[in-house]
Order: sequence, then C-alpha cells, then structure tokens
Amino acid sequence: MKIKSIAFFVLSIIGHLSFSQSGEKVLVSSINPQNRKIIKIELVQPVEAEHWKGDVVKILTTVSIDHVSEAVLKSLVTAGRYRIESTIENDSVIISAPALQKQISLGGNPIVESISYHIYVPEGMMIEIESEIPSKLFPVENMP
Repeated sequence: MKIKSIAFFVLSIIGHLSFSQSGEKVLVSSINPQNRKIIKIELVQPVEAEHWKGDVVKILTTVSIDHVSEAVLKSLVTAGRYRIESTIENDSVIISAPALQKQISLGGNPIVESISYHIYVPEGMMIEIESEIPSKLFPVENMP
C-alpha cells in the first residue's frame, strides 16, 4: 500500500511538472519597405518601435505560452501561427499578423499566448501604430 502511495505521489509530481512547462521563442522577420515612406503597424499585441540605420524593417516577435511544451510552440511556429505579413497600400507598408485573429485550443482548452513585438524601422520612415494596447516609440538608435 505504501509503494502505491509513493508511486502515485511521484507520478503526480511528474504530471504537474510536465503540465507546467512553458515555451518561449523570439522570431525574427525582415520586410523590404520598397521605398515607401510610412509603416503602418496593425497588431493587437504590445508593440515597441524605433528607427534604426538599416534599410529593412526588422521585427522581433516574442512569443511565450504557459502550460505547453517547446515542441507544441515549435509546431505553432512551423504552421505559420506567428507569421508577419506585409501589404503595400499607396505610400505605406502595412504590417499585420492575420493568423492571430483566430483563437486556438489544445485538448479543448484555449491556449493563452503572450506576444509582443519590437520593430526596427529605417530612418526617415513615418511610424503609425494602430494597436489596441499601449505601445512605445523609441528614439533613433542602432539595433543591438
């Protein structure tokens, strides 16, 4: 009887540890602004944007999900869940992440994702952030 209790305790600890895993990734995307003057950022997640001396728009997307393994997060990345898309409209480049508009679930439970963006925009481009969450604009600096 004591062995069964110990085995149950060990299995419950292992189950808790595997359930409480979390995955985090930083994804890097680059977009050619094609000589446009305005970058419109249409993302619902927190955005930090700053100018830099490069000639491309560089986007660092930080994704973390609690209670999932790194393998699940890797699968979501591979499936294009966090893919950044750009479209050209007049004199603007519009950045969005349309795949994030759909809620996903795992085992019938919705996955809670924490996503944020740090965007480096070429000097001279005007930045317009259309985010529902407070965002920050930083002064001109070189990308680290």
